Amino acid sequence: MEEFRRLMRSAARDCVSGDRNSFVKFQANTGVEVCTFRLIVKNASSLLDDRNPVKLEAEAILSDLISSFTSLNVVANETDIRQASCRQIVSDALTDAISSLNKFEQGIKDCLEI
Repeated sequence: MEEFRRLMRSAARDCVSGDRNSFVKFQANTGVEVCTFRLIVKNASSLLDDRNPVKLEAEAILSDLISSFTSLNVVANETDIRQASCRQIVSDALTDAISSLNKFEQGIKDCLEI
């Protein structure tokens, strides 16, 4: 379970505020963008108008992605993996995060028109 938690934190790329180390927290508090996924959306959509529906959709998908990683983080840290019902909860949260990642990928492709 520790390896899973480590990989999950790595995948979230400083987007889950509870997992940020002190340096990353300092950067975030000074206005530096620390969430890798947010940087990807910002760069991929930079040539689109702020009201462009594709850009707005990518930003909404980003919010869903961060929410799913936050939920997965909570579940992974507060669940007793030895119980079958708890393993199912973790599995469901992981499935949701993977689905959100797939939508995020498509949103970025849409921004880049590929």
